[in-house]
Amino acid sequence: MKNFDLRWFDEPALTVVMAAKGYPGDYAKGTRIGGLDEAAGVEGVEIFHAGTIAKDGDILANGGRVLNICATGRTVTEAQQRAYQAVDRIHWPEGFAAATSVWQAVERGKGGLVIVVDSSFRGDAKHRTRNPDTEALGANNLQIPGSR
Repeated sequence: MKNFDLRWFDEPALTVVMAAKGYPGDYAKGTRIGGLDEAAGVEGVEIFHAGTIAKDGDILANGGRVLNICATGRTVTEAQQRAYQAVDRIHWPEGFAAATSVWQAVERGKGGLVIVVDSSFRGDAKHRTRNPDTEALGANNLQIPGSR
């Protein structure tokens, strides 16, 4: 950390977690994940591997919470759209976009970090639907005093 350069950006950012079907219970390992290069080509998107391995030129799932699809945008809505554009380009029938994905946005000028949690979606990349259990709740904001 001695040489780490921490920078804050004004754009909102969020993450969609892709998990193996069955997670947090039993799930298969070794399933092939395709389309990652295409997904990473979406503007403002970075993909972080949490539970993958490379084998024989393929990327394979090797855990429950497998990928973090992170996106930035001019607004939280634009970042959300970019993240799901990337999710839609990932070919992984054995995976899904977790319904408890955490959406984070840094809000300047209020002296704190605002965490926006949006769990209103459920399903896989091709069959995303609104989650009626959380849709009515809307986004929940948590202000952490003194955070920057």
